[in-house]
Amino acid sequence: MAETKKPRTKRCVVCKTSLAILAYSCKCEKQFCINHLPAVEHACSFNYRDSSQTQLSRQLDVSGLTQKIMKI
Repeated sequence: MAETKKPRTKRCVVCKTSLAILAYSCKCEKQFCINHLPAVEHACSFNYRDSSQTQLSRQLDVSGLTQKIMKI
């Protein structure tokens, strides 16, 4: 007989609650329920500080800023 396997339901990594429709993914690429979505609640491994520093340095673009100041 051929056995039919049920598709696995998505579950929260912390509390194992079934995430039928509302599955929230964090920047650490794991899925959580709404209660465990904040980084403090699930001990997130994503480094928010480094990502924000790189984003800020891209936005400031120091070399372009100094050229504008020299023209004035």
